[in-house]
Amino acid sequence: MTELIASRLPVTASIAIGAAVLWLVIGVTAGVISALRRGSRLDRTIMAGTVLGVSAPSYLLGLLGILLFGFTLDMVPVSGYVPLSESPLDWAWHLLLPWCVLALISAAVYARMVRGEMLENLGEGYVRTARAVGLPERRVIGRHVMHNVSLPVVTYFALDLGGMLGGAVITERVFSMQGLGALLMDAVSSTDLPVIMGVTLVAAAFVIVANLLVDAFAAVIDPRV
Repeated sequence: MTELIASRLPVTASIAIGAAVLWLVIGVTAGVISALRRGSRLDRTIMAGTVLGVSAPSYLLGLLGILLFGFTLDMVPVSGYVPLSESPLDWAWHLLLPWCVLALISAAVYARMVRGEMLENLGEGYVRTARAVGLPERRVIGRHVMHNVSLPVVTYFALDLGGMLGGAVITERVFSMQGLGALLMDAVSSTDLPVIMGVTLVAAAFVIVANLLVDAFAAVIDPRV
């Protein structure tokens, strides 16, 4: 059982970590831009896109991505997994579509969260004081506002990544990738209790480690925590 879980773990880790990097970059960037351009057409467009991202189920986005980019345009592979040790380029190429599907969903959540945190902090007294003493706007936003926004973002990011490392079940099924999620589904369908318990313990361990990392990062970002 240990060998079986260990053989599936790299697949799930590849999907989760790659998607996490994408959704963090896209979500934070979109949230910051939307907050700084509040009420503009760009802000409304981004928020409309986040509603679609939050509402759309991952299996639907996965199937639409396969249909459009896999079969219609024939741009990317739609199934299978190539180990990183065999070919880094093929590894990334086969994971590109799963990464994008998961990233679009989570990035929508992070964009809305970052926008809300940014708007709340922009209305605080310390921002008005910083502007009043003549600090450049880039420094006010980059050093002061983003410092306070980063704590909830890091907290949610670590927890989301820890949960996803436990198994991206639907995504692995849609793209025919044999990771921990697919292993769990197979074990449930065959009532393989040792494997079910093993995968569950691995998922729980990732969540616990994520919580510990959150506490460590929070102390670094804000020593008052």
